[in-house]
Amino acid sequence: MRGPPCIDMGRCEACHALTWVDVRPALQDRNSVALPLATLDGQSASLRTLRVLKRFEFDPALTRSGVIARDKSVNGALLFVRGAPHKVVGLVKGGALPSDFDQVVLEYAGQSFRLLALAAGTLRRVTAERLASMSQQEAEAECGHMDLLALIVLSNSAHSASRPAITSLQERGGIRTMMITGDYQHTAIAVARGVGMIAMDSQVVIMEAESERAGSASASAPVAQYTPPLPKPGSALQHPGQKTVSSSCQHLMFTLDRGGVCEEVDPHTAITSIAQGSMRCCVTGPALQHILQKADAPLVEAVMRSLVVCARMRSHQKAQVMDLLGRTGLYLSPDSGNKHAQPHYMPGLGVRCMYCGDGINDLAALASAEAGMAVGAGHASAAACLADSHPSIQGVVPMLREARATQAVKMAAIKYMVVYELFISVAVNVLWSVKGIRFSVPQRSMIDVIAITMGIVATFKPAAEELTKERPPQQLSRHQNRALVVVGVVVVSAMFWATTSFLKHQAWFSESTGDTADEIAATVIWLVALNSAALPMATSANDTRIFCSKYSKLELILILANTTFGVLCSLLGPSWFDALNVFHFHHLPWAFLWRLYLLICTFLVLYVIALQSVKKVFDWCERHLQNRVLPV
Repeated sequence: MRGPPCIDMGRCEACHALTWVDVRPALQDRNSVALPLATLDGQSASLRTLRVLKRFEFDPALTRSGVIARDKSVNGALLFVRGAPHKVVGLVKGGALPSDFDQVVLEYAGQSFRLLALAAGTLRRVTAERLASMSQQEAEAECGHMDLLALIVLSNSAHSASRPAITSLQERGGIRTMMITGDYQHTAIAVARGVGMIAMDSQVVIMEAESERAGSASASAPVAQYTPPLPKPGSALQHPGQKTVSSSCQHLMFTLDRGGVCEEVDPHTAITSIAQGSMRCCVTGPALQHILQKADAPLVEAVMRSLVVCARMRSHQKAQVMDLLGRTGLYLSPDSGNKHAQPHYMPGLGVRCMYCGDGINDLAALASAEAGMAVGAGHASAAACLADSHPSIQGVVPMLREARATQAVKMAAIKYMVVYELFISVAVNVLWSVKGIRFSVPQRSMIDVIAITMGIVATFKPAAEELTKERPPQQLSRHQNRALVVVGVVVVSAMFWATTSFLKHQAWFSESTGDTADEIAATVIWLVALNSAALPMATSANDTRIFCSKYSKLELILILANTTFGVLCSLLGPSWFDALNVFHFHHLPWAFLWRLYLLICTFLVLYVIALQSVKKVFDWCERHLQNRVLPV
């Protein structure tokens, strides 16, 4: 359907033709109800205005709302109920329901339309006092069977930015996406296919409760939860057997969705396919409540691992899905019929979950997820740690890129400081072992200033333009970092050993004595220490190259200035700045100097090669271990 929301009963048998009526002027007063009267072909429809006596706001437990109005031509009051079709149908008398009603609902739901059913009944002999204290369920019971008035078909198209965001998250970021909604299951699956969350040619197993097919008007009580201290989750996936399927899948129905074509499927086949990961799963709120009450941990874990759509979910059930996917897990209350049963703990999968929502019914899930992001200007920001003013999920991808870049830069900055201090300690010890002297305060301060400036500049990196499947490290104390530190210390120690050996073989150094020899040794070791600041910078660049952009111009200028400063300090002898030479540098021959820098550059290249080799070895080990674990 195109254009404004429409009321479409022309598709159903035994219903009048589709009629367009402009009711906006009559709807300006919320205390009145405007009803279009039946018309003949080509004639304008007229309106009848009813006075509202009582409203029943939308109840998530009933998934419907209602209103009681008065009409002078009717003896008594009229009750109008609007809500989910499967709930309203349970209130309609059998003969008033078109024979192809279920087929029309399934067809529209498969096209990602949102459906609402409208029914009406008469309240007779109800006093004003009784009406004031009456609930919606009591009013529905007083009416008895009601008449179906219309099927409201609303456009439920996804935001244009949703599909690119989902594609970037799944294909580039390697992130599993899932839809959790209160909509009808076929509508949710159609929307998920439209945004690329589900492939158009893939098959989805729909798990729903028998009560949903029966159109029951009453909702069973939600699964209660306890909050005692949580044990460490970590259960292994088990494939449910025939006994598990027969006991846990009672009162459940399984449907195979083939992209709009649905067919019934055997429970054992469906559960086996879900557990093996060959098919994705869609579970409804009543079905989730049923399997949680059965407390079948292997079945729940198999469903959570293949889950792609959660439909007809209440607010607390969205939070339960977050707990089952995350590391918190879920404590379930025992069956009310068994007085000796103990609360059962359902472990979580241990997945890092992020939930995006925009409404009040998303507050519980936003609070339960490890990271909650409120989209739009709704009430969801009250429970979310992140907020985006855009009314779509287009801000998720930039936020993840910035978050990963920030985490990578933070860990790289800490490693930079650790590696720099280790390298300076090696330089101080080498100078002491060669000549028994130490760096002067100005010499050490200049190294610190240059190294800190390079470290600060290295942190000013924007996030990468594309999301990647790599994850930044969450812990600094890892085997890979320990190996990198050991490799760095070995390379730097070898560089200082080679430098001092090269210096000792110089004839002009062997002939020098006293303060002159000390100044020469201090100048050479200071140059090596100054240029070794590029080693932790290379470590930082290696850690952030995936999550951040490449080298900035400021970094390249700083490295060039650092090298130029070191060359000038070693070339300018005492005759140039005797009064300003607070560093006590000594003039070094040019032939020695360029060979010294060639030696330093050689060890810098060896250090980078060692970094890449260590990283590849540990990455291979991680992939080898992950292949033995079923991915989530």
